[in-house]
Amino acid sequence: MVASRLPIIDVSSPDATAVGRQIDDACRDLGFFLISGHGVSEDAIDRTYAAGLAFFDLPLGEKSAVARPAPDVSRGYNRVGDQSHAATFGEAPTVDLQESFGLGPSEARPQPKTPEEAAAFAPNLWPSRPDDLRPALEAYYRAMERLALRLMELFAEALGVPREFFNRHFDRHASILRLVHYPAQATPPLPGQLRAGPHTDFGTLTILRVDAAAGGLQVRDHGGDWAAVEARPGCLVVNIGDLMQRWTNDRWRSSIHRVVNPPRGVAANSRRLSLVFFHEPDPDTVVRPLSSGGRPPSYPDTVAAAYRQSRVRTLRGVPTKS
Repeated sequence: MVASRLPIIDVSSPDATAVGRQIDDACRDLGFFLISGHGVSEDAIDRTYAAGLAFFDLPLGEKSAVARPAPDVSRGYNRVGDQSHAATFGEAPTVDLQESFGLGPSEARPQPKTPEEAAAFAPNLWPSRPDDLRPALEAYYRAMERLALRLMELFAEALGVPREFFNRHFDRHASILRLVHYPAQATPPLPGQLRAGPHTDFGTLTILRVDAAAGGLQVRDHGGDWAAVEARPGCLVVNIGDLMQRWTNDRWRSSIHRVVNPPRGVAANSRRLSLVFFHEPDPDTVVRPLSSGGRPPSYPDTVAAAYRQSRVRTLRGVPTKS
């Protein structure tokens, strides 16, 4: 396993054409890249980290008071053992060594027309403490919304379609912000058990803020080897998901990735927190593969919410005992 050499793309550059070319090159390769010039302040990131760690430090019973209400609803708290990312590939569900807290848009959405829309627009769940969790997370969510819109416009530039091509599909977006906490490991993991098993993301793009703690993100390269995605000061990690691979008719790649355990010598003292924004279209968006090089569509038309919910339901885990 080696460190990846992901490109760093300055998304504040006024030369949108050049940025688009860089994004196209990166997404044709691993589908992972780093961005600078993203406009998200370190102060906002620090506040979100501090509030998130304070929440995960609460007793399990208090966190569980805002537990995820259903397997296909990405709101509230997921305890350690609730999910298995490897299960999304049909592998034996060794549960992931992580806990998380998720939220969606805070603005009112229209009355849902389908069960998938109802799950996508479920109300957020907030614990009674820490007091600063909600304002920190809602502010960070809004910053991610703005950044994702900018990235989707650059994606359109990269794909040679009108700059506003994607905008109309995100008026009622169902994006998810998830704080993922990887606790220190006082006992050795089970054979094959990871902080997050191999998987791809489901939506259009993911914006990730990672820290430099031991035991981190890896992406599988073209040769099947795993490469570490390293934290870089001032940068965020971006990767595309399955819906974007479908939208681009396989021009871009939704790569398999995982989160590994820290070395045993430091595992008992090494916790990790990631801020993960999963950008999702309006639930009723029909993702139709774009024409690329005259190739026929590789996928049927896909309704965004139905596709995502079918994938989320496979994130099954084995319940842990208190």
